[in-house]
Amino acid sequence: MTVKKHWKQKLAALLTAAVLLAGLSVPAAGAEPAASADKNDGAIHGLMVRTRNNQDFPTRAGLSSGELIAEIDRIVFFASQNGYDTIFYEARPCGDAMYRSTYYPNSEFWTGEQGKMVLMFDPMDYLMKASRAAGLQVYAVVDPYLVAVSSEKAKTLSISNPATKIPQMAASTASGALYLNPGDDGAKAIITAGIKEIVSKYKVDGVLLENFAYPDASLKDAETYEQNGEGRTLSEFRQDSLYNLLARINSEVKSISSDTQLGVLMDYSWEDLQLSKTSAAAFAGEADPERWLGDRLLDFIMPQISCPVESETYDYETEAAAWKALADRYGAQVITLNQPNRVLSPTADQLFYKDPYEISSQLYINQKLGIQSSAMLSYSGLKGNLHNQAVNIMGMFSGASFLPDGYSLDISKNFAITRPNSAITVSTDSYYILGTSNPELPLSFDGEPVERLGRSGVFGVLVDVKVGANLYTFQQGGRTETVSINRPDPAATVSPSPITKIVQSSMFPAQAEPAFAGEEVTFRCTAPAGASVQVTAGGVTAVLAQAAYAAPGVPAVFSKTVLWPDNPSAETVKTGSAVYTLTYGGSTSTYTSTGELYTVGQNAKLAVSCNDYLNNVYGDVSVEDDFYMALPQGACDTVTENLQSYYKLSSGGYLPKSTADILEGSGNVANRVSDVNFYAEEKGEKFVLSGTSRPVFTARMDDGSLTVKLFNTSKVPASLGPYDSELISSLARSEGSDGSTTLRFHLLSGVRLWGYSVEYDGNDTVIYLKKAPVLSGAYAKPLTGMTIVLDAGHGGEDPGALGPAGSEGPAERELNYAAAWAAKQRLEQLGAEVILVNPEDERLSFEERMDPARAARADFFLSFHHNSTAESVDSSQSSGTEIYYHEEQSRLFAEKVSQALYQATGRPQKGAIQSYYRVTRMTYAPSLLLELGFVTNPAEFEALCEPLNILRTSYAVSDAVIGTVTAFQNPARDTSGDRVQNLNA
Repeated sequence: MTVKKHWKQKLAALLTAAVLLAGLSVPAAGAEPAASADKNDGAIHGLMVRTRNNQDFPTRAGLSSGELIAEIDRIVFFASQNGYDTIFYEARPCGDAMYRSTYYPNSEFWTGEQGKMVLMFDPMDYLMKASRAAGLQVYAVVDPYLVAVSSEKAKTLSISNPATKIPQMAASTASGALYLNPGDDGAKAIITAGIKEIVSKYKVDGVLLENFAYPDASLKDAETYEQNGEGRTLSEFRQDSLYNLLARINSEVKSISSDTQLGVLMDYSWEDLQLSKTSAAAFAGEADPERWLGDRLLDFIMPQISCPVESETYDYETEAAAWKALADRYGAQVITLNQPNRVLSPTADQLFYKDPYEISSQLYINQKLGIQSSAMLSYSGLKGNLHNQAVNIMGMFSGASFLPDGYSLDISKNFAITRPNSAITVSTDSYYILGTSNPELPLSFDGEPVERLGRSGVFGVLVDVKVGANLYTFQQGGRTETVSINRPDPAATVSPSPITKIVQSSMFPAQAEPAFAGEEVTFRCTAPAGASVQVTAGGVTAVLAQAAYAAPGVPAVFSKTVLWPDNPSAETVKTGSAVYTLTYGGSTSTYTSTGELYTVGQNAKLAVSCNDYLNNVYGDVSVEDDFYMALPQGACDTVTENLQSYYKLSSGGYLPKSTADILEGSGNVANRVSDVNFYAEEKGEKFVLSGTSRPVFTARMDDGSLTVKLFNTSKVPASLGPYDSELISSLARSEGSDGSTTLRFHLLSGVRLWGYSVEYDGNDTVIYLKKAPVLSGAYAKPLTGMTIVLDAGHGGEDPGALGPAGSEGPAERELNYAAAWAAKQRLEQLGAEVILVNPEDERLSFEERMDPARAARADFFLSFHHNSTAESVDSSQSSGTEIYYHEEQSRLFAEKVSQALYQATGRPQKGAIQSYYRVTRMTYAPSLLLELGFVTNPAEFEALCEPLNILRTSYAVSDAVIGTVTAFQNPARDTSGDRVQNLNA
């Protein structure tokens, strides 16, 4: 043993002398370390480039200089184009060098054989030059200890490897892996010399020490400990060995450049680090980062955090916050090492993230905690943009807030009953009471504890409501809140309240109504029983009769059918309102009907015009929502049948009277077309038919054509085209026996329309054919050139549905706006032009919500909403998203949004649902109404208020947009947007 000790000491002395001759000072063990420079306050967006096992670079050993240069250029280009400002280059992967070194042999991952000489090309030198030219920093990543990962690999070491030259510097573990011995002075000297060489030769911006710890407890360093332990425990000796080496490295690095940053990769968890201090079963490599930071040996720490954001045990936020608190205590920087390579891809340890949005969520948590810097592991896993990760990460690097400035979705933690907020009367046998509470204190209902599923204290309780008065008592922290709900006996007879006036809405006509000359017209109203009612209209005066006996003063129906005067005219003329005279209780008063009468001459045709922005025409009024067609404002047609609430149109279908204006005059709606003109636009093509009226129409789009039938239309030129069109091959017309003209647009081979519209410009009919959007070639901005319109439902004085926070907290209105605003930020990051139709969070009409999309020729339209349930329902049983569409061309987009939201939020998806909401009835672009969750479900309401949830929703929307365009262009190869754009192409 004495001889061995003598030779080890001699070898260490010789090595130390050699290092000194090379100009490297070696501080004595335990010497006071040099103070580090101030931390780098700028945010770092780092890209890890692994060289070990040719993971990232080079892609294989033995590449030529030209091939190495090309690969480095691609890496630098990818980094600069995707928002990275720093490359973390693994310069010393395995006891060898990915650069030309005096102390370490050329890496086997570079040359194919460790120590093999190559032509005078230095990959790190070229990387530094290329990175500097692109404005990027470079940090050298150094594994100070690892020499060989197994006993077999140890047999292949180069003769120039330090562990081969001086075997006594190395030590193996029980598994056969070989390491430089952290306690050996000669090993410390060679490690320090190698790092000084990198800093002085390449002028790197920083050095990151990875695996800076004892590999495991089995390292065979007993002899070193015996020689140098000096009364310390093995653990203390090992900790001091790490500390002394770090002090040497810090001193030499800072002597070269005080601006060069020095950090350590923490590849153990905070939890394991704490357990290792008290339990022999937990081993964190004898690392002591608090001591290192306390003595200012480090500028930054890089925790490698593997636990996910959503975890029932130990989550990402808990881990990141602990490292942040440690760094803050000593004024150091935190750079998290995040692992996109684990997303939906099992790694060697079989741990992987099931959530494709995991890394974006982690970066959001970083922002929340004030951690500005991160590094991604690693280049090869990101360059293909698998699962949209490269694009999503770049979006998070922007640091953009996904909530408007000053916008808060905080939930009150004060104890309060919010629904009902006062005594109420209901007719149902159950009621779902909602409220807020302090989550730290127990809450009881009628003496029994109330379960609260979330963390904010919101709650809901379904109670039975019996006939009569019901009181429900809630208690928390010495306070009591009592809810009073009355339920009347449904069998009890309720006498109507007496009235003294004619009910305004009951008077005929309540809206514009035709009165046909020589035909009967029935006037009616509701007035006090026992009164006398007279009506005057169009020169006709009649006394109305009470329909049935009723007690004096109670509401009763009065009516009178009269014969409207003959009128041989061929025109329709506005007659005016009906005036009702009421005599009751000794006084007389008059009332004017809301609607007006129009006299239709005996030789006239009744014609009407659609007056709403979008008008539904029904096929069978006895069947709910039996839609026949939708018409824009101004469409005209003649009436063949006058029903109580509908007009039957000559084109077929029933138009509600509430959306119809009666046309005065001859009722001639014939549309005579004199010319057809073609115009090419950026987003589509339009055909303008110069006409004399605005015809009713039907339209049908399929994969090969668009067919538009124009009623009451004639004289369309027989010869149409040819047109210089990118969409159609020909346009054919045919005339029907019903006076209609049908135009059929035949599409070019391989062309599919994105949508269409039929509009009016004065009396001209404009038929618009919409081109399908394509993903752009703009780097990392695939939505460049697309226009997307977003609508936040409700707004202004209309709160929408109220959640557990009631009127004092986030209601549907706020959640709609937050979701739409976040989606706008995300879509704009990806290059889209985004129009938020209510940027001031106002209450808008349907026209104000929908018309911006039409005017902009939008490629997509989304209306953001949140769901609710009836007050008598247990809302805790209602959860998930509902995505509504109407037009068939919107189905694909609805399915993509539904799938993406499920992946992003985990809420149940009720799927794409075809329905008739007005905002979903656009034909020129996929248009959806999104119900993102139930605000009346306390647990879901809490999740909906989380900014992270809103961020993830915005990513789901953008991924669905990209996935829809991709699938539309390549329907046979639809992979739901998993790989939508190769950013390394």
